[in-house]
Amino acid sequence: MFNLTQRRPTAQLAAIIALLAALVLLLTACSGGSSETKVTYTKSEGGINSTMTITAEGDDVTEQSIKSVINYKEAGIKDKAEAKSTFAPVMDDYAGVKGLTHKVDYTDTDATETLTVDYKNADLKKIAELTGAEFDEANKDSKVSFKETVATVEASGFKKKG
Repeated sequence: MFNLTQRRPTAQLAAIIALLAALVLLLTACSGGSSETKVTYTKSEGGINSTMTITAEGDDVTEQSIKSVINYKEAGIKDKAEAKSTFAPVMDDYAGVKGLTHKVDYTDTDATETLTVDYKNADLKKIAELTGAEFDEANKDSKVSFKETVATVEASGFKKKG
């Protein structure tokens, strides 16, 4: 985990939950056909409302994105300045990682975090080292299985949309 400079455990927990949800990844050696599938999941917990979209060709995930809106008051974060200091270490870690796009926009009442992993171009070994990544150590060089990713996402409390 990363070192948060927060004083409030609730704010730390909210930030960690958002980041863990952002990288719910499971690498496997599975490979599938070429038909494209796109599914969307949602989850609301502790002041964090997340929407995750997973795109796959056969059983190979090609892109995974998550947008989380973190309400400061509900998540136990004092204000915009505290939110920025909470996310700063992670922003630094995620910067410049191939195939990973991460940004956080701050308002006076909430932060909107957007994280996208382009698996066709991603440096999976580097992503495996990031906070919140869940990987099967033996398969860091393998494809990301759609079936296994969906199972992991659903087991973490996300509900399929539509």
